[in-house]
Amino acid sequence: MRTVALALLFLLLSVIAISRAPGPDALLFSLDNDSVMRLVMIRDLLNGQDWFDLSQVRLGVDGGSEMHWSRLLDGLLAALISGGGLVFGPLLSEYWVMMLWPLAMLGLAMIIVFWIGRALDGPGTGAFAAALVGLSLVTTARFAPGGIDHHNIQLVLLLTVVMGLVVRRVYPGWAMVSGFALAVSLVIGVETFPLLALCGLAMAVFWVVDGGGERTAALRFSTSIIAGLLVLFPLTAPASAWQGGFCDGISIDLVVVAGGAAVGLALAAAMVVRGDWVTRLTVVAGVGVVCCVVALLYAPACLSNPLASLDPYLKSRWLDIVSEARSFSDVLSGSHKDRFYLGFFCLGVVAVGAAVHIFRRGPNRLEWAFLSVLIVLATALTAYQLRSYLTIVVLSAPPIAAVVARLSKAGGSGVGRWRAIAAPTVFALAVPLTWAAGLSLVDPDAGSDPAIAASSGEAIVRDECLVPGVFDSLADQPPGLVSAVSNMGAEILAFTPHRVLAAPYHRNQAGMRAQLEIALASNAEEARAHMQAVGVDYVVVCASDPEMRALEKLGYSGFLRELEQGVVPEFLTPIPVSEPESPLRIYKFQSKQPEA
Repeated sequence: MRTVALALLFLLLSVIAISRAPGPDALLFSLDNDSVMRLVMIRDLLNGQDWFDLSQVRLGVDGGSEMHWSRLLDGLLAALISGGGLVFGPLLSEYWVMMLWPLAMLGLAMIIVFWIGRALDGPGTGAFAAALVGLSLVTTARFAPGGIDHHNIQLVLLLTVVMGLVVRRVYPGWAMVSGFALAVSLVIGVETFPLLALCGLAMAVFWVVDGGGERTAALRFSTSIIAGLLVLFPLTAPASAWQGGFCDGISIDLVVVAGGAAVGLALAAAMVVRGDWVTRLTVVAGVGVVCCVVALLYAPACLSNPLASLDPYLKSRWLDIVSEARSFSDVLSGSHKDRFYLGFFCLGVVAVGAAVHIFRRGPNRLEWAFLSVLIVLATALTAYQLRSYLTIVVLSAPPIAAVVARLSKAGGSGVGRWRAIAAPTVFALAVPLTWAAGLSLVDPDAGSDPAIAASSGEAIVRDECLVPGVFDSLADQPPGLVSAVSNMGAEILAFTPHRVLAAPYHRNQAGMRAQLEIALASNAEEARAHMQAVGVDYVVVCASDPEMRALEKLGYSGFLRELEQGVVPEFLTPIPVSEPESPLRIYKFQSKQPEA
């Protein structure tokens, strides 16, 4: 019965999401930058770009920029689009893959969380956990129709790793699935690397506590990580990944660190057959010391934030206005809109408290302790950068659901009538939609923030500059280099044959800096000099662009802001816009001085 109810809930959420989604012409204008850029990469792959070439040749200054993403996800989505194209045609196939992929990830997340909750605390907890995850994720951009970036599948893979560790004793084969899912996740992206590392450490702790009982699980978990990396890295790694020196994506550095740790655990579990927990702890500690030394000497990039080496010019003028790069302190000092994110921190704290309370009184104590530490780390990572907030949501679901299940059971049996009211109240407060609704009552303008709008169920509109057909006239121009704010970069690549200086990716530092130097030039002549230096052909601006407004709040303004306000220098010639209702404006740059 619970399974049928969850299936109906998923079907209902999917129908609502699809019915509210834009049509084929408008979908790309409602998406985040990563999803649009992923589609650009997939199109390039289908059009013949080499499998091992991750360069986005139309992004940045001459030569393009190599992306830090993985061909594994590109290839899977490209295969789906190509296969569907045989039946529906390429454009319609592309549209429906983008519509259904995130919903498939949502369904998988609900199924996996159901099994985690069921294994930890029974089917009632599993059902409530799955419902919490479904209602919480469907209103986010990561899982809404069109969301084809790597974040949704990374959450699903993280949950798969957790599930395999939770059920490893009852279903030994899942330890192998867990290890392989960890390897796949690392190949796709490294955003969840700290959480995955903690999962590996947890498996080592399980083996230390119960050597004989956990030996098989430890061997299966570690060897499947090794096998996954040995197979997937050569199949997907570009030449730069073999050279190493970075850890913002899959590289030989990351393979050595993660694979080395897995080898150490496998050797320890295979060779230390006898001995007490002290012996096993000593061996694991030795493996850990060796891994730390290897990381320090061979892969120091894996021990630091990839953005730490960002050009200070870009940090102050770009990174500081990126919403997902904000920290907990930024939230506390921000507006009501920023304080929406406080709900995630409260959720994490309550979930840890619930998990600790349960593991102190019931079975599966090690598993509950593992989950509580995982939530603590997810909350700490979110406090450092808000981009991790969805990990709190999915990992908090089982302990919150366990509380709801207990309250519901007690209320239904007549033991404390208040608990019958408390159960749905706790459930509702754990869903971000509730906080969004409450915040909208405090601040009626809060819905204009994309994160809050998404969580309140409103359609996401990037801004009024981006409407279907707005780039048609630009696309008709001879191919050239476009100067535009970074938030328009992915769309210009998707809808035109042109190159763009900027899109919000940290590896394109030269292009990002060149664009900002043009935008923030103190006068038109300085901007002109910057444009000539990099070979700009077109300039695209929009009076309602949020990026320049955000920079202006930080005290940065200049040429592009004046251009947005209608001050057009003589070296820019207007090009008629396809959609006159849009505030977007397109100009042709005349590099030569006009004759006197």
